[in-house]
Amino acid sequence: MKDKSKKTTKIKMGVIIGILILIVLIFLLIKGCAIKKYTVKFDSDGGTIVKAIEVKENEKIKKPKDPTKDGYYFDGWYYKNKLFNFNTKITKNITLKAHWSNGINLNKKMVLNVGQQEKIEILKLPNGISEKDLIYSSSDESIAIVDKNGNIKGLKKGKVIITVKSKDGRYSSSIEVTITEEEVVEESSKNETGQNTSSSKSGTKHNVRNSNNGNSGNNGGQQQEQPKEPSYIIYLTKRELAVAGGAIQYDFRVEKDGSNFTDYLGFTYNGTPVGKDQGSVSSTVVNSGGSQASLKLSNGTVVTATVVKR
Repeated sequence: MKDKSKKTTKIKMGVIIGILILIVLIFLLIKGCAIKKYTVKFDSDGGTIVKAIEVKENEKIKKPKDPTKDGYYFDGWYYKNKLFNFNTKITKNITLKAHWSNGINLNKKMVLNVGQQEKIEILKLPNGISEKDLIYSSSDESIAIVDKNGNIKGLKKGKVIITVKSKDGRYSSSIEVTITEEEVVEESSKNETGQNTSSSKSGTKHNVRNSNNGNSGNNGGQQQEQPKEPSYIIYLTKRELAVAGGAIQYDFRVEKDGSNFTDYLGFTYNGTPVGKDQGSVSSTVVNSGGSQASLKLSNGTVVTATVVKR
């Protein structure tokens, strides 16, 4: 009887141990099969909102569309003050922060006479960029040319857009340059003896004034200055990534007299109407377009705008 009892006890112990081992194996299996997921958040620092991405442990995330911020250039996503590498495997919850730069800041307008030469004034450059890293170009070299050092020379009357880019292509800015014809100004008057005297000056055109014994005619003959027409520029900036189907898109931004301008409904470029809320223009339209577009203001007025492609 004792041997039979011992045998029964051993069997029971074996069953209990087996059950415990099975429970441990099931627990380990469940734990091993549980997939950990983490969240990558994006702090755009005042730019457009970028949605968070949920990712499995040890997987990579795809770089989202770059955010935008008026008056700034996007420099990239940073983690702990270092540029984030999107080939990094995610092993915990993290937050990436957008870094912005003011880009290349220029005086927005210049006026030169024909034959006059003047250097572009650069107000500020992005970190790590010097004037040696810049490339200059003119939208119409028959009106004005610019050398590698940023010296602009007026050739004939008209308006041009001078574009300044960094060699790495990350930064770009433009300035509108007006070339005027240099004219001779003559002023004549009679001196105390009644003899005519005259003098010549070069510069902006003025009306000739005549006087006799200090009495002037028609209130000095000066013409009142007419108010300047506002200047509109549409900047078309090429996106880094193509949309589905491989088509490249161009984001657009409008400036009025050198400042960001939003009081418009849309514009027509190369015969294609583009709504303000559309957000971008296809490369098909941009590549075959010229240097001007029709900009429709919020009050219904249509004005001509200069187009600058980047």
